[in-house]
This record gives sequence, structure tokens and C-alpha cells, in this order.
Amino acid sequence: MTTKDLVDKISDNYNSCVRLIEVKNHDYAGDSDALKNFRYAGLVGVDLARGILVRMTDKIARVSNLIDKDPKVVGESVKDTLNDLCNYAQILSVYLEDKQ
Repeated sequence: MTTKDLVDKISDNYNSCVRLIEVKNHDYAGDSDALKNFRYAGLVGVDLARGILVRMTDKIARVSNLIDKDPKVVGESVKDTLNDLCNYAQILSVYLEDKQ
């Protein structure tokens, strides 16, 4: 694989992640508060940033498990899980930037 191949594939993945976050944000949050679903962490005493980190660790655990075995849940591949992880990282990054 060349550097160009790598960059092209990563660019394609990022574009897929952006499309995914648009759809999921519509389902989980809505237009008025893009972080609405993450704010529920506060109900159990966890701040929003750490709530996102918890979701990221869930995705890391899932990827680790999927590397070792085939998933039984249909439609939730390693790639899907990694895309979710990428999106959670970006959501946390944007949240922290906006918070400052």
C-alpha cells in the first residue's frame, strides 16, 4: 500500500463517518442539542466528557472481542464499531473545543 492509497482510504472512511454521524445524531439527539444523548450521563453523576469516554471504551472492548471471534450481532462489524469509535473521538474533541 502506498501513502496515497492509505490517505485515500482514510479519507473515504472519514467521509463515511461524517454521513454516519449525521444519521445517528438525528436519531439520538436532534437539531436543537447535538449532544442530548450524551447529557444523560449526568443522570448517574458522570460528566458529559467522561460519558463519551465510557462509550469509547465500550467500542474498544467490542473491537477487541471481534478481532478474536465472528460477531453474532448482524450488521455490526469491526469496521462499523471503529467508525463509531472515530465519531466518539471527534464528538469529544468538538465538545472540549466548544467548552473552552
